[in-house]
Parts: sequence; structure tokens; C-alpha cells
Amino acid sequence: MAPRWECGGKAYRKLGGPLSACGTQCQYTKFVARKNVTLTISEETLRRAKHLAVERGVSLSKFLSEHLETFVARDQRYEDAKRSAIARMRRGLDLGIGDDGIRWTRDELHER
Repeated sequence: MAPRWECGGKAYRKLGGPLSACGTQCQYTKFVARKNVTLTISEETLRRAKHLAVERGVSLSKFLSEHLETFVARDQRYEDAKRSAIARMRRGLDLGIGDDGIRWTRDELHER
């Protein structure tokens, strides 16, 4: 789908610049391809999800999509942080002993 300008909640095809016919700030939105899925959930969960969507003023589809995207993004950030932490552990900490290694003995450190 081609990129569009979104103005006051209405999407317009990009015609060379933002449209502000409604007097609001327009923003450029990149639309991505979407896929339909079938979801099986309990009636109670569906009822409560519909209620939450209505409270937020969005469709059930948009409500579920946003929450799923948030969940997936959070999981990705966790995996990235985990990989980074493991890489730091493998590198180890710089203890300031230099490249020649430790230049003292245990006995020298504990002399009284």
C-alpha cells in the first residue's frame, strides 16, 4: 500500500505535501501490509475486550492489533537486552589489570 498523509483521522494519498484542510497538524503515516487471522477466545474474554475497545474509542480489531504489537515489541526488546547482557558477560569486565595480567601474588596483597 502506498504511503499516505493522515489529517484529522482521515487518510489522504500523498500529493506532494501534508493537507491541513481540517486545520489540524497532519502527519505522515507509513501503512504496512496487514493479514487477517482467526482467533478463538472465550465469550467472557471477547465481551471484556469489546468493552475495553469501546472505552478507548477504537475497533476491537485495532485494540487487539495494538496490544499484540506492543507484546511482540516488548518481547523483542527483552531478547535484545538478553543478547547484549550475555555478550557483556562473555567479554568480562575491565578490572584495570592491563594486558600483562596480574602482576602481584596473593601473599603480596595480604602482607601485614
